[in-house]
Amino acid sequence: TTATVVNHTVATCYSPAGGARHVPLELSLNGQDFSSSGLLFEVVPLTGLHVHPHVGDERGGTPVKLRVSGLAHCEWDLTCVFGHVAVPASCMLPPDRDLSEAEGGVAPSGGSSPSGGSLPSRLWWEGGSVVVCRSPAHVPATTRLELRVWRLANVSAGEFIYVVPPVMHSVTPSRALDGALTPVVVRGR
Repeated sequence: TTATVVNHTVATCYSPAGGARHVPLELSLNGQDFSSSGLLFEVVPLTGLHVHPHVGDERGGTPVKLRVSGLAHCEWDLTCVFGHVAVPASCMLPPDRDLSEAEGGVAPSGGSSPSGGSLPSRLWWEGGSVVVCRSPAHVPATTRLELRVWRLANVSAGEFIYVVPPVMHSVTPSRALDGALTPVVVRGR
C-alpha cells in the first residue's frame, strides 16, 4: 500500500486486506528499493464471539456487551448496528492489557464499564476484547446485531431481541419475614 511520510522518522499506511496471515513490512521511497528490516505484520480476522444480553427493552437503552476476537486495540471508530440503526460503541481491553483511555474508545477505570455497570468477569475476556453499546429504540422484533469497525465490513454478532417490558401492578404479600421463603404473587401484564 502507499505510505504517507509524516516526518523524518514516521510514515503511515493502511494494513493490507486478503485474509489472516503474517506479511513482511518494508518501506520504499521510490517503489523499487525496499528496506530489509525483517519486520512482520499480522493481519487477523475480526469475529463476534458472544453477546450479552441478547434481549432488551423496546424503548432502547439496554447496555449490550459484545465479546470479539481480533480487536487488538481500541483506536478504531466502533459502531454497533441493530438492524439498520447504527449507535456508537466503546471498547474495553482485557484487564491484563493497557487500560488507559485510547482514541476512539473508552477503557474503564476503577472497576466499572463505560455503560456504568461492573466489568465483565474474567471468562468474558477469554479470547478477545469487549465492545459496549446501548440498544436504540425499536418495535418488538428480532433484529440483526453487527459490529462495524472503522471502514471495514460489518461483523455479525448474532441477533438482538426487542421485547415489551413487563409492567407490574401489585405484589401480594408486600412483605415477608427474612428467611421464611414466603410465596409471592406478582400481577401485571
